[in-house]
Amino acid sequence: MELAYITIGRAILAAQTLETALTPIYEMYRLHTEPGRIKETEGRLPEGAFKIPIANIVKTLAAKGSIDPELQSRLVAYNEARHLLVHRWVQEHGVPDPSDIRYFLKLAKHALHVEQEARDLTRIMVGYMVKYAEPEWAKANTLEFRAKMQSIFQDAANEPSVSNKPT
Repeated sequence: MELAYITIGRAILAAQTLETALTPIYEMYRLHTEPGRIKETEGRLPEGAFKIPIANIVKTLAAKGSIDPELQSRLVAYNEARHLLVHRWVQEHGVPDPSDIRYFLKLAKHALHVEQEARDLTRIMVGYMVKYAEPEWAKANTLEFRAKMQSIFQDAANEPSVSNKPT
């Protein structure tokens, strides 16, 4: 039981890390794709930016054709798994009996899945930003930087490596 609760805590922290990273990355995308956005926001995160649900971000990107279908599927599936863990687990699986090992193993397995997917998605998105938004490279490669920021949700999941500097 305690292991399941520890696993849930780790999953929630990983989920919050993803959401904390995704919000400014989405805003960076918007700065490069929405005319007047930089003037409107003065290049800052707008009030309430961290309250935009992942589902809304994905829907907006999909409507514009600006997200890779595999990344879209992963984010939608991750979001559903996270919601199940945080909001609906007891509704769907019942209140646990503290001695029900199978219940807690199932819960821990689901929490581990949520944690791993949140970490992987964070690595993909943040890795892309580290690679292409590195200030010196971005300044020296303005046009490519702009193109990379416009296509982040189309290209990030397909990057072969996030540890190398762009060439």
